[in-house]
Amino acid sequence: MSFIMRPVRFAPTGYVVEGSALPDGDGYLARYAATNTTTRSSARIATINIVVKRVTISTRQFLLYQQANGNTENAIVLELDANDKLHFKLFQVDNSTARIERLTTQRFRDISAWMDIHIAFNTGLTTDECCRIHINGVEITAFDTKTNTDSARDHGFLNSSKPLYWFGNADSLPSYGYVARALIQDGVFGVPSDVGETTSDGFWQLKDASELTFGNNGVLLEDKTIATGTDKNVTGYSPGSVVFNGTPYITRGADLTSNADGNTGLISIWVKFGTDGSSEFLWGATTDNNEIQVYRRSDNKIWVLIQDTGNNGDLFLKTGETVTVSDGWTHLLISWDVSAGYSDIYIDDVQSSLSLDTTTSGGLDYTHSNHNFFASDSGDSGEIFNGEAADYWLTVNQARFELTTVSNRRKFITAGKTCVDLGSDGSTPTGTAPMIFFHLDRGEAPANFFANAGTGGACTLAAGSLTEGSDPNGRHFAPVGTILATNDSPTNGDA
Repeated sequence: MSFIMRPVRFAPTGYVVEGSALPDGDGYLARYAATNTTTRSSARIATINIVVKRVTISTRQFLLYQQANGNTENAIVLELDANDKLHFKLFQVDNSTARIERLTTQRFRDISAWMDIHIAFNTGLTTDECCRIHINGVEITAFDTKTNTDSARDHGFLNSSKPLYWFGNADSLPSYGYVARALIQDGVFGVPSDVGETTSDGFWQLKDASELTFGNNGVLLEDKTIATGTDKNVTGYSPGSVVFNGTPYITRGADLTSNADGNTGLISIWVKFGTDGSSEFLWGATTDNNEIQVYRRSDNKIWVLIQDTGNNGDLFLKTGETVTVSDGWTHLLISWDVSAGYSDIYIDDVQSSLSLDTTTSGGLDYTHSNHNFFASDSGDSGEIFNGEAADYWLTVNQARFELTTVSNRRKFITAGKTCVDLGSDGSTPTGTAPMIFFHLDRGEAPANFFANAGTGGACTLAAGSLTEGSDPNGRHFAPVGTILATNDSPTNGDA
Protein backbone atom coordinates (compact mmCIF):
# COMPACT_ATOMS: atom_id res chain seq x y z
CA MET A 1 0.00 0.00 0.00
CA SER A 2 1.40 3.36 -0.94
CA PHE A 3 1.07 6.44 1.20
CA ILE A 4 0.60 9.79 -0.50
CA MET A 5 2.45 12.43 1.46
CA ARG A 6 2.27 16.17 1.35
CA PRO A 7 5.30 17.41 -0.57
CA VAL A 8 7.91 19.12 1.59
CA ARG A 9 9.00 22.69 1.14
CA PHE A 10 12.08 24.00 2.90
CA ALA A 11 11.02 27.55 3.50
CA PRO A 12 13.17 30.27 1.89
CA THR A 13 12.47 32.48 4.87
CA GLY A 14 12.11 31.71 8.53
CA TYR A 15 13.78 28.31 8.37
CA VAL A 16 16.50 27.57 5.87
CA VAL A 17 18.52 24.39 5.79
CA GLU A 18 21.77 25.29 4.08
CA GLY A 19 22.72 21.73 3.25
CA SER A 20 22.17 18.13 4.09
CA ALA A 21 24.29 15.13 4.93
CA LEU A 22 24.68 11.98 2.91
CA PRO A 23 25.96 8.78 4.47
CA ASP A 24 27.51 6.95 1.52
CA GLY A 25 27.13 3.40 2.72
CA ASP A 26 29.62 3.12 5.56
CA GLY A 27 28.83 6.15 7.68
CA TYR A 28 26.84 6.71 10.84
CA LEU A 29 26.88 8.92 13.93
CA ALA A 30 27.53 7.71 17.45
CA ARG A 31 27.22 9.53 20.77
CA TYR A 32 28.76 7.75 23.71
CA ALA A 33 27.61 7.99 27.29
CA ALA A 34 27.39 11.59 28.33
CA THR A 35 29.56 12.64 31.24
CA ASN A 36 27.69 15.81 32.08
CA THR A 37 24.04 14.90 31.51
CA THR A 38 23.49 11.65 33.35
CA THR A 39 19.89 12.46 34.26
CA ARG A 40 17.33 12.64 31.47
CA SER A 41 14.39 15.00 31.73
CA SER A 42 11.79 12.24 31.57
CA ALA A 43 11.76 8.46 31.85
CA ARG A 44 8.52 8.26 29.87
CA ILE A 45 8.15 11.13 27.42
CA ALA A 46 10.16 12.12 24.35
CA THR A 47 9.82 13.26 20.74
CA ILE A 48 11.88 12.22 17.72
CA ASN A 49 11.97 14.16 14.45
CA ILE A 50 14.09 13.35 11.41
CA VAL A 51 13.98 14.76 7.86
CA VAL A 52 15.33 12.31 5.28
CA LYS A 53 15.25 11.48 1.59
CA ARG A 54 16.02 7.93 0.53
CA VAL A 55 18.30 7.00 -2.36
CA THR A 56 17.72 3.26 -2.22
CA ILE A 57 14.79 1.02 -1.30
CA SER A 58 14.15 -2.55 -0.16
CA THR A 59 17.11 -2.41 2.21
CA ARG A 60 16.93 -2.28 5.97
CA GLN A 61 17.99 1.19 7.05
CA PHE A 62 18.43 2.26 10.68
CA LEU A 63 17.45 5.82 11.51
CA LEU A 64 17.92 5.77 15.31
CA TYR A 65 19.21 3.01 17.54
CA GLN A 66 20.33 2.54 21.13
CA GLN A 67 20.96 -0.58 23.14
CA ALA A 68 19.93 -0.75 26.77
CA ASN A 69 22.37 -1.24 29.62
CA GLY A 70 22.09 -5.01 29.33
CA ASN A 71 24.21 -6.89 26.85
CA THR A 72 21.43 -7.92 24.49
CA GLU A 73 18.43 -5.74 25.20
CA ASN A 74 17.53 -2.72 23.09
CA ALA A 75 16.33 0.65 24.28
CA ILE A 76 14.99 1.96 20.96
CA VAL A 77 14.91 1.02 17.28
CA LEU A 78 13.68 3.27 14.47
CA GLU A 79 14.17 1.92 10.97
CA LEU A 80 12.87 1.57 7.46
CA ASP A 81 12.76 -2.18 7.08
CA ALA A 82 13.52 -4.34 4.04
CA ASN A 83 9.88 -3.99 2.98
CA ASP A 84 10.17 -0.17 3.10
CA LYS A 85 7.86 0.11 6.10
CA LEU A 86 8.57 2.41 9.01
CA HIS A 87 9.23 0.36 12.14
CA PHE A 88 9.45 1.87 15.62
CA LYS A 89 10.17 -0.10 18.82
CA LEU A 90 10.62 1.30 22.31
CA PHE A 91 11.64 -0.95 25.18
CA GLN A 92 11.31 -1.00 28.93
CA VAL A 93 14.52 -0.49 30.90
CA ASP A 94 16.71 -3.60 30.48
CA ASN A 95 13.87 -5.62 29.00
CA SER A 96 13.82 -7.38 25.65
CA THR A 97 10.05 -6.94 25.18
CA ALA A 98 8.91 -3.94 23.19
CA ARG A 99 6.52 -1.84 25.24
CA ILE A 100 5.59 0.37 22.30
CA GLU A 101 5.77 -0.91 18.75
CA ARG A 102 4.50 0.49 15.46
CA LEU A 103 5.01 -1.13 12.05
CA THR A 104 3.31 0.82 9.29
CA THR A 105 1.12 -0.74 6.66
CA GLN A 106 2.35 1.93 4.26
CA ARG A 107 5.53 1.50 2.29
CA PHE A 108 7.82 4.46 1.64
CA ARG A 109 9.51 3.97 -1.72
CA ASP A 110 9.67 7.41 -3.33
CA ILE A 111 13.39 8.20 -3.65
CA SER A 112 12.59 11.75 -4.82
CA ALA A 113 10.55 12.71 -1.77
CA TRP A 114 11.70 14.26 1.48
CA MET A 115 10.04 12.75 4.57
CA ASP A 116 9.59 14.67 7.81
CA ILE A 117 9.16 11.79 10.29
CA HIS A 118 7.72 12.90 13.63
CA ILE A 119 7.26 10.45 16.53
CA ALA A 120 6.03 11.43 20.00
CA PHE A 121 5.55 8.91 22.81
CA ASN A 122 4.51 8.69 26.45
CA THR A 123 4.98 5.32 28.16
CA GLY A 124 2.80 6.52 31.01
CA LEU A 125 -0.23 5.98 28.74
CA THR A 126 -1.78 2.65 27.76
CA THR A 127 -4.00 3.85 24.91
CA ASP A 128 -3.11 4.53 21.27
CA GLU A 129 -2.15 8.02 22.40
CA CYS A 130 1.03 6.57 23.91
CA CYS A 131 2.63 6.90 20.48
CA ARG A 132 1.73 9.19 17.58
CA ILE A 133 3.54 9.12 14.24
CA HIS A 134 3.25 11.78 11.53
CA ILE A 135 4.89 11.96 8.11
CA ASN A 136 4.97 15.46 6.60
CA GLY A 137 2.31 16.55 9.06
CA VAL A 138 -0.10 13.67 8.25
CA GLU A 139 -0.81 11.19 11.04
CA ILE A 140 -0.21 7.50 10.35
CA THR A 141 -3.10 5.39 11.64
CA ALA A 142 -2.74 2.11 9.73
CA PHE A 143 -0.29 -0.40 11.21
CA ASP A 144 0.55 -4.03 10.62
CA THR A 145 1.78 -4.18 14.21
CA LYS A 146 0.60 -1.91 17.02
CA THR A 147 1.56 -2.47 20.65
CA ASN A 148 0.82 -0.08 23.49
CA THR A 149 2.27 -0.08 26.98
CA ASP A 150 0.34 -2.48 29.20
CA SER A 151 0.89 -0.23 32.21
CA ALA A 152 2.77 2.94 33.02
CA ARG A 153 6.44 2.02 32.59
CA ASP A 154 9.80 3.77 32.24
CA HIS A 155 11.63 3.29 28.96
CA GLY A 156 15.38 2.79 28.54
CA PHE A 157 15.92 5.44 25.87
CA LEU A 158 18.46 8.19 26.70
CA ASN A 159 19.29 6.45 29.96
CA SER A 160 21.82 3.92 28.74
CA SER A 161 25.59 3.75 28.93
CA LYS A 162 25.49 2.32 25.40
CA PRO A 163 26.10 4.57 22.38
CA LEU A 164 23.23 6.43 20.76
CA TYR A 165 23.36 5.95 16.97
CA TRP A 166 21.88 7.93 14.10
CA PHE A 167 21.64 6.33 10.64
CA GLY A 168 23.06 2.96 11.64
CA ASN A 169 24.72 1.04 14.41
CA ALA A 170 28.03 -0.66 14.98
CA ASP A 171 26.87 -3.86 13.28
CA SER A 172 24.70 -2.67 10.41
CA LEU A 173 25.74 0.11 8.04
CA PRO A 174 23.46 0.27 5.02
CA SER A 175 23.36 3.14 2.59
CA TYR A 176 20.95 5.89 3.48
CA GLY A 177 20.37 9.08 1.67
CA TYR A 178 19.98 12.71 2.44
CA VAL A 179 19.46 13.92 6.00
CA ALA A 180 18.53 17.55 6.68
CA ARG A 181 17.58 17.44 10.34
CA ALA A 182 17.50 14.99 13.25
CA LEU A 183 16.32 15.98 16.71
CA ILE A 184 15.23 14.51 20.02
CA GLN A 185 13.20 16.38 22.62
CA ASP A 186 13.79 14.83 26.03
CA GLY A 187 10.68 15.19 28.20
CA VAL A 188 8.45 16.73 25.49
CA PHE A 189 5.38 15.11 23.90
CA GLY A 190 5.64 17.16 20.75
CA VAL A 191 3.27 17.79 17.87
CA PRO A 192 4.10 18.21 14.15
CA SER A 193 3.28 21.92 14.24
CA ASP A 194 6.32 22.36 16.50
CA VAL A 195 8.61 21.60 13.55
CA GLY A 196 6.53 22.36 10.46
CA GLU A 197 3.33 23.77 9.01
CA THR A 198 1.03 23.25 6.05
CA THR A 199 1.16 26.13 3.56
CA SER A 200 -1.85 27.53 1.73
CA ASP A 201 -0.76 25.74 -1.45
CA GLY A 202 -0.59 22.36 0.25
CA PHE A 203 3.11 21.95 1.01
CA TRP A 204 4.50 20.79 4.32
CA GLN A 205 7.00 23.51 5.23
CA LEU A 206 9.67 23.12 7.90
CA LYS A 207 9.98 25.60 10.72
CA ASP A 208 12.97 26.71 12.73
CA ALA A 209 13.62 24.12 15.45
CA SER A 210 16.34 25.97 17.34
CA GLU A 211 13.94 27.49 19.88
CA LEU A 212 12.35 24.20 20.90
CA THR A 213 12.80 22.73 24.37
CA PHE A 214 15.23 19.79 24.23
CA GLY A 215 15.63 18.79 27.88
CA ASN A 216 18.74 17.36 29.50
CA ASN A 217 19.66 14.84 26.83
CA GLY A 218 17.98 16.25 23.75
CA VAL A 219 19.61 16.50 20.33
CA LEU A 220 19.52 18.97 17.43
CA LEU A 221 21.45 18.04 14.30
CA GLU A 222 20.74 19.95 11.14
CA ASP A 223 22.12 21.08 7.80
CA LYS A 224 25.77 20.40 7.01
CA THR A 225 26.80 20.10 10.66
CA ILE A 226 25.22 16.65 10.63
CA ALA A 227 28.34 15.47 8.81
CA THR A 228 30.50 16.57 11.78
CA GLY A 229 28.06 15.24 14.36
CA THR A 230 27.68 18.69 15.91
CA ASP A 231 24.68 18.94 18.20
CA LYS A 232 23.43 22.53 18.03
CA ASN A 233 21.54 22.05 21.28
CA VAL A 234 24.80 21.62 23.17
CA THR A 235 26.18 24.68 24.90
CA GLY A 236 29.71 25.09 26.14
CA TYR A 237 33.04 24.16 24.67
CA SER A 238 33.82 20.85 22.99
CA PRO A 239 37.09 20.36 21.10
CA GLY A 240 37.66 18.02 18.22
CA SER A 241 39.60 14.84 18.91
CA VAL A 242 41.71 12.35 16.98
CA VAL A 243 42.18 8.61 17.01
CA PHE A 244 45.61 7.00 17.35
CA ASN A 245 45.45 3.35 16.31
CA GLY A 246 48.82 2.26 17.69
CA THR A 247 50.81 3.27 14.59
CA PRO A 248 50.94 7.09 14.24
CA TYR A 249 52.65 9.36 16.73
CA ILE A 250 53.88 12.94 16.75
CA THR A 251 57.56 13.86 16.67
CA ARG A 252 59.47 17.14 16.89
CA GLY A 253 62.74 16.07 15.21
CA ALA A 254 64.68 18.63 17.28
CA ASP A 255 64.62 20.21 20.69
CA LEU A 256 61.65 22.40 21.54
CA THR A 257 62.09 26.03 20.58
CA SER A 258 63.50 28.15 23.45
CA ASN A 259 63.67 25.07 25.65
CA ALA A 260 65.85 25.07 28.77
CA ASP A 261 66.47 22.86 31.78
CA GLY A 262 64.55 23.82 34.89
CA ASN A 263 62.31 22.84 37.79
CA THR A 264 58.65 23.27 36.86
CA GLY A 265 56.25 21.69 34.43
CA LEU A 266 52.55 21.40 33.66
CA ILE A 267 50.64 18.94 31.48
CA SER A 268 46.92 18.80 30.66
CA ILE A 269 45.48 16.24 28.28
CA TRP A 270 42.19 14.53 27.50
CA VAL A 271 42.69 10.86 26.61
CA LYS A 272 40.55 7.81 25.98
CA PHE A 273 42.59 4.60 26.07
CA GLY A 274 41.73 1.91 23.56
CA THR A 275 43.61 -0.97 25.23
CA ASP A 276 44.62 -2.03 28.73
CA GLY A 277 47.74 -3.65 30.09
CA SER A 278 50.31 -2.05 27.81
CA SER A 279 52.85 0.79 28.13
CA GLU A 280 51.49 3.74 26.16
CA PHE A 281 53.49 6.97 26.09
CA LEU A 282 52.28 10.56 26.05
CA TRP A 283 55.76 12.18 26.04
CA GLY A 284 59.17 10.58 25.53
CA ALA A 285 62.72 11.93 25.04
CA THR A 286 66.29 10.76 25.80
CA THR A 287 69.71 12.44 25.61
CA ASP A 288 72.92 11.12 27.26
CA ASN A 289 70.90 8.54 29.22
CA ASN A 290 68.73 11.24 30.78
CA GLU A 291 65.11 10.45 30.05
CA ILE A 292 61.64 11.94 29.90
CA GLN A 293 58.91 9.37 30.27
CA VAL A 294 55.27 10.33 30.72
CA TYR A 295 53.10 7.32 30.09
CA ARG A 296 50.52 4.84 31.27
CA ARG A 297 52.43 1.70 32.23
CA SER A 298 51.29 -1.91 31.77
CA ASP A 299 49.81 -1.74 35.30
CA ASN A 300 47.40 0.92 33.90
CA LYS A 301 48.80 3.55 36.29
CA ILE A 302 50.16 6.92 35.16
CA TRP A 303 53.96 7.21 35.49
CA VAL A 304 56.12 10.34 35.19
CA LEU A 305 59.92 10.13 35.09
CA ILE A 306 62.12 13.13 34.29
CA GLN A 307 65.81 12.93 35.23
CA ASP A 308 67.94 15.85 36.34
CA THR A 309 70.86 17.36 34.47
CA GLY A 310 73.47 15.57 36.53
CA ASN A 311 71.78 12.17 36.41
CA ASN A 312 71.83 12.23 40.21
CA GLY A 313 68.14 12.49 40.90
CA ASP A 314 64.85 12.80 39.16
CA LEU A 315 61.19 13.53 39.28
CA PHE A 316 59.39 10.23 39.69
CA LEU A 317 55.61 9.99 40.07
CA LYS A 318 53.27 7.02 39.99
CA THR A 319 49.53 7.18 40.57
CA GLY A 320 47.85 4.83 42.97
CA GLU A 321 44.80 4.80 40.70
CA THR A 322 44.49 3.16 37.28
CA VAL A 323 43.13 4.57 34.04
CA THR A 324 41.52 1.95 31.83
CA VAL A 325 39.39 1.55 28.73
CA SER A 326 36.26 1.34 30.85
CA ASP A 327 36.92 4.86 32.20
CA GLY A 328 36.27 6.34 28.76
CA TRP A 329 37.38 9.92 28.28
CA THR A 330 39.74 10.93 31.09
CA HIS A 331 41.41 14.22 31.96
CA LEU A 332 45.00 14.12 33.22
CA LEU A 333 46.45 17.20 34.92
CA ILE A 334 50.08 16.96 36.09
CA SER A 335 52.12 19.68 37.79
CA TRP A 336 55.51 19.77 39.49
CA ASP A 337 58.20 22.02 40.95
CA VAL A 338 61.19 19.99 42.12
CA SER A 339 62.86 23.05 43.67
CA ALA A 340 60.03 23.10 46.22
CA GLY A 341 59.43 19.34 46.42
CA TYR A 342 55.99 19.83 44.87
CA SER A 343 54.18 17.44 42.56
CA ASP A 344 50.54 16.58 41.88
CA ILE A 345 48.46 14.50 39.49
CA TYR A 346 44.69 14.93 39.17
CA ILE A 347 42.62 12.37 37.28
CA ASP A 348 39.21 13.73 36.27
CA ASP A 349 39.59 16.55 38.82
CA VAL A 350 40.35 14.12 41.67
CA GLN A 351 43.74 14.22 43.36
CA SER A 352 45.70 11.02 42.89
CA SER A 353 47.51 9.20 45.65
CA LEU A 354 51.15 9.25 44.53
CA SER A 355 54.25 7.22 45.07
CA LEU A 356 56.94 9.80 44.42
CA ASP A 357 60.54 10.83 44.67
CA THR A 358 61.37 14.41 43.79
CA THR A 359 64.99 14.50 44.98
CA THR A 360 67.34 16.26 42.60
CA SER A 361 70.65 18.08 42.85
CA GLY A 362 69.94 20.32 39.91
CA GLY A 363 67.32 21.30 37.39
CA LEU A 364 65.48 18.70 35.37
CA ASP A 365 66.86 17.84 31.96
CA TYR A 366 64.22 19.04 29.52
CA THR A 367 66.59 19.69 26.60
CA HIS A 368 66.81 16.84 24.12
CA SER A 369 67.59 16.40 20.45
CA ASN A 370 64.10 15.08 19.78
CA HIS A 371 60.74 14.83 21.53
CA ASN A 372 58.04 12.29 20.76
CA PHE A 373 54.41 12.66 21.75
CA PHE A 374 52.14 9.64 22.02
CA ALA A 375 55.25 7.46 21.77
CA SER A 376 58.47 6.72 23.66
CA ASP A 377 61.73 8.35 22.62
CA SER A 378 62.50 5.39 20.34
CA GLY A 379 59.05 5.24 18.80
CA ASP A 380 58.91 1.57 19.68
CA SER A 381 55.74 -0.02 18.33
CA GLY A 382 54.92 -1.52 21.72
CA GLU A 383 54.85 1.89 23.40
CA ILE A 384 52.71 3.96 21.02
CA PHE A 385 49.45 5.36 22.30
CA ASN A 386 46.31 3.54 21.17
CA GLY A 387 43.14 5.52 21.71
CA GLU A 388 41.72 9.02 21.37
CA ALA A 389 43.17 12.36 22.43
CA ALA A 390 42.15 16.02 22.57
CA ASP A 391 43.65 19.32 23.75
CA TYR A 392 47.19 18.19 24.61
CA TRP A 393 48.81 21.07 26.59
CA LEU A 394 52.42 20.93 27.87
CA THR A 395 54.91 23.48 29.08
CA VAL A 396 57.99 23.73 31.31
CA ASN A 397 59.69 26.55 33.19
CA GLN A 398 56.59 28.60 33.80
CA ALA A 399 55.63 29.63 37.34
CA ARG A 400 54.62 26.80 39.67
CA PHE A 401 50.96 25.87 39.13
CA GLU A 402 49.31 24.57 42.30
CA LEU A 403 46.61 22.04 41.48
CA THR A 404 45.17 21.99 45.00
CA THR A 405 43.84 25.47 44.20
CA VAL A 406 40.43 24.78 42.68
CA SER A 407 40.44 27.92 40.54
CA ASN A 408 43.64 26.71 38.89
CA ARG A 409 42.07 23.38 37.92
CA ARG A 410 39.02 25.17 36.54
CA LYS A 411 41.30 26.69 33.92
CA PHE A 412 41.58 23.20 32.41
CA ILE A 413 38.49 21.26 33.51
CA THR A 414 35.02 22.38 34.62
CA ALA A 415 33.33 21.32 37.84
CA GLY A 416 31.14 19.13 35.63
CA LYS A 417 34.32 17.42 34.33
CA THR A 418 34.07 18.81 30.82
CA CYS A 419 36.59 20.56 28.59
CA VAL A 420 37.58 24.21 28.93
CA ASP A 421 38.43 26.42 25.96
CA LEU A 422 42.19 26.99 26.27
CA GLY A 423 42.40 29.59 23.50
CA SER A 424 43.68 29.30 19.95
CA ASP A 425 47.32 29.13 21.13
CA GLY A 426 46.65 27.61 24.58
CA SER A 427 47.49 30.83 26.43
CA THR A 428 44.16 31.28 28.23
CA PRO A 429 44.91 29.24 31.41
CA THR A 430 48.22 30.87 32.38
CA GLY A 431 48.41 33.95 30.19
CA THR A 432 51.36 32.44 28.30
CA ALA A 433 51.22 30.01 25.41
CA PRO A 434 52.56 26.54 26.26
CA MET A 435 55.39 24.91 24.37
CA ILE A 436 53.09 22.21 23.03
CA PHE A 437 49.41 22.62 22.22
CA PHE A 438 47.83 19.99 20.00
CA HIS A 439 44.26 21.03 19.34
CA LEU A 440 41.37 20.68 16.89
CA ASP A 441 38.17 22.64 16.49
CA ARG A 442 35.13 20.43 15.92
CA GLY A 443 34.93 19.42 12.27
CA GLU A 444 38.53 20.46 11.56
CA ALA A 445 40.73 18.08 9.56
CA PRO A 446 42.38 15.52 11.91
CA ALA A 447 45.78 16.14 10.31
CA ASN A 448 45.79 19.65 11.81
CA PHE A 449 46.07 18.19 15.30
CA PHE A 450 49.85 17.78 15.19
CA ALA A 451 50.55 21.27 13.80
CA ASN A 452 51.37 22.54 17.35
CA ALA A 453 49.80 25.87 18.16
CA GLY A 454 52.27 26.33 21.03
CA THR A 455 55.70 28.00 21.03
CA GLY A 456 57.85 24.86 20.89
CA GLY A 457 58.05 24.61 17.12
CA ALA A 458 56.54 22.56 14.33
CA CYS A 459 55.91 18.86 14.72
CA THR A 460 55.20 16.10 12.24
CA LEU A 461 53.37 12.81 12.19
CA ALA A 462 55.91 10.01 12.29
CA ALA A 463 53.76 7.26 10.79
CA GLY A 464 50.25 6.42 9.66
CA SER A 465 47.43 8.92 9.82
CA LEU A 466 44.94 10.33 12.31
CA THR A 467 41.18 10.01 12.07
CA GLU A 468 38.38 11.97 13.71
CA GLY A 469 37.45 10.91 17.22
CA SER A 470 34.49 11.29 19.55
CA ASP A 471 33.46 14.18 21.76
CA PRO A 472 35.38 14.22 25.08
CA ASN A 473 32.31 15.73 26.73
CA GLY A 474 30.05 12.95 25.51
CA ARG A 475 27.43 15.26 23.99
CA HIS A 476 28.28 15.67 20.32
CA PHE A 477 28.26 12.75 17.92
CA ALA A 478 31.31 11.16 16.36
CA PRO A 479 31.13 10.40 12.62
CA VAL A 480 32.08 6.78 12.04
CA GLY A 481 32.95 5.94 8.45
CA THR A 482 32.12 8.51 5.80
CA ILE A 483 29.36 11.08 6.10
CA LEU A 484 29.46 13.83 3.52
CA ALA A 485 28.07 17.34 3.51
CA THR A 486 26.30 17.61 0.19
CA ASN A 487 24.88 20.29 -2.05
CA ASP A 488 21.74 18.31 -2.70
CA SER A 489 20.20 20.84 -0.42
CA PRO A 490 16.63 21.46 0.63
CA THR A 491 17.17 25.06 -0.44
CA ASN A 492 17.27 23.84 -4.05
CA GLY A 493 13.52 24.01 -4.13
CA ASP A 494 10.44 22.02 -3.26
CA ALA A 495 10.71 18.28 -2.83
